[in-house]
Amino acid sequence: TSLNEIVEAVNLTTDRKQVTSLILKVAIESTGADNGSLMLLDPIENVLKVEVALGIPPEAIPNIRCKLGEGIAGKVALEGKPLLLSGKADDSTFKILREREEIKSALCVPLTINGSTVGVLNLNNLKSIDGFTSEDLSFISKLAAFDAEILIKSQEYEILKENAQTFVIWKELNQILSSQATIEERLSRVCKTISGHFQESICSIYLFDRNTKELTLKASNLKNFTTSDHYRILLNEGIDGWAAREQEVVILREYPSLDARAKKAFMSIPLVSEGQITGVMNIQLISPRGIAEDEESLLREIGRNLSETVKSAQKEDSATLRATKMEAINEAGINILSIIDLDKLMELIPPSAAMIMDADGCILRLLEKDQGMKIRSTYSMWEEEIRDKIIELDKEISSEAEQKKGPVHIRDLREKKGYERFGRVVKSVIALPIMGDGMVQGVLSIYDKIPKGSFHATSFGDEDLEIFKKFVLYVE
Repeated sequence: TSLNEIVEAVNLTTDRKQVTSLILKVAIESTGADNGSLMLLDPIENVLKVEVALGIPPEAIPNIRCKLGEGIAGKVALEGKPLLLSGKADDSTFKILREREEIKSALCVPLTINGSTVGVLNLNNLKSIDGFTSEDLSFISKLAAFDAEILIKSQEYEILKENAQTFVIWKELNQILSSQATIEERLSRVCKTISGHFQESICSIYLFDRNTKELTLKASNLKNFTTSDHYRILLNEGIDGWAAREQEVVILREYPSLDARAKKAFMSIPLVSEGQITGVMNIQLISPRGIAEDEESLLREIGRNLSETVKSAQKEDSATLRATKMEAINEAGINILSIIDLDKLMELIPPSAAMIMDADGCILRLLEKDQGMKIRSTYSMWEEEIRDKIIELDKEISSEAEQKKGPVHIRDLREKKGYERFGRVVKSVIALPIMGDGMVQGVLSIYDKIPKGSFHATSFGDEDLEIFKKFVLYVE
């Protein structure tokens, strides 16, 4: 009758919690036990944890864990042999973790499948040392063998359900990544989709800027996140910086978990395409499962697909931006060539260069007889104090460009020997000599790249240098 009851329940539900609760209930009622628990083996931590319990305070359940070989349950799980215990357990035999004076007798039976233990069934009698008989042990052993088969089936169902959920999330992510939305919009939707799959989680995505060598936070499901925050980290900063630099996944788990209902986990996944870092995706979560192996594999695969999408989008954006700037340079070049008045020409060059190159400011110097390089025109929104410092910097930069008869390109003044003192007011600079008859006739310099839609300075890259050279050809 007891077995029939379990079979009927299994036919009605595939929920593991309901099945294990009924298994324990039948075991207690059949043997007259006062309380008991059904423990399952956590394959990640390799410890027994209480799945369901009767007669045990609910608040105590999450903290009960048992290593294989320790305690009565641990010894039974390790050896795979059922145990009938009458009277107090011998500490030297069982490595008792905590004394339970109220227990007079106990039954502990392993749940095994193909020789592997998946859990144990514990029953306690609080009244008599003869509370259980050998017949009880035989029955519960048979029940445990039957229960183990049922547990495997419920676990198979859970895996099937997880696979279905994985298929759904993959389908949704593929639609997002293949859409025509901007890369920022796609990344934002990816974060929301992942956080929807992992309850109580935060997903954030950084993209790598090759010019500044920084990771910039581009998307997150944080409540008040906006792309204008411009949170940045270097490749040697923090866990995400390390993961990007080393191109290795980092997983941090709370071990052992202090609260089984709230396992903490953190995963940082570098986005790598063609051997080059394109960004980092990280996930922080608190859940009863933490990050399971199948979920870890899913996140790694998402990272690989995301890497290719980011790389492709960056190539497209770069090509579009270059084409736009080249078109603007050609248009400005026609205007420059059509101006005969030198003073008007001087006024036009700096603002044209600054707007085309997304520069915060531009300074034009020309060589004057017996006076050296003199400023002829500027364009900027600099405050007076900052302007004075940049004029001082420009004097040194233009002198270097004149002596080299070639470009001066500094990505980050804070890291450039001799220019560190200017790193607080300017991040990046490109200066090009204006040549004529094989001689340096002047220098045109641009300071701090501020991309459209941004309020923060970034660095001029190699592509910026090549585009700026094209502009200077028209100036010459």
